[in-house]
Amino acid sequence: MAQWKLLKDRILRALDDVSRTNPTWTDPDLLDYLDFAQKALEPHTAKQVSWTYTALATLEKLELPDDFLSLGPVEFPNRELLVKVDLSPGLIFSNTTVTTSSFPQGYYEWPDGVLNFTRALASGKAVKVFYWAHWALPDLDEKTLEPPQWSHEALYWYILSRALTKPG
Repeated sequence: MAQWKLLKDRILRALDDVSRTNPTWTDPDLLDYLDFAQKALEPHTAKQVSWTYTALATLEKLELPDDFLSLGPVEFPNRELLVKVDLSPGLIFSNTTVTTSSFPQGYYEWPDGVLNFTRALASGKAVKVFYWAHWALPDLDEKTLEPPQWSHEALYWYILSRALTKPG
């Protein structure tokens, strides 16, 4: 995996802005462009995350992490995969309240970033959520880029194209 410094140096050479005494493109500019590039990559290749949360009390809904982009499978205790419930007008659940024994046993996301269970997760039990996430930006030049190595050339060209709009 490549460090952010490596990609940034290549970009600065291509922009002919290697003299950092009076740069045309600042480090924050380049990080902004990297952020745009990574966001453009995410619909094709997002970061895959598995996250386990243990309920401190009976749990009916769960706010997903800040890096959350899109939901994948949801696993209840004992590796039981929950069924995604597609919400539609007129849908009636078997039980009117959510308990640890209610039906159907599934999940839905509503509003965005909030995972709702149609059967409550008991206190002390863990749910495992698989999801696609945003790529984190490096906070130091020495940090490794998170997107896969094969995508670095695409990031390079995207960043260059964004950078060239500044003097335009």
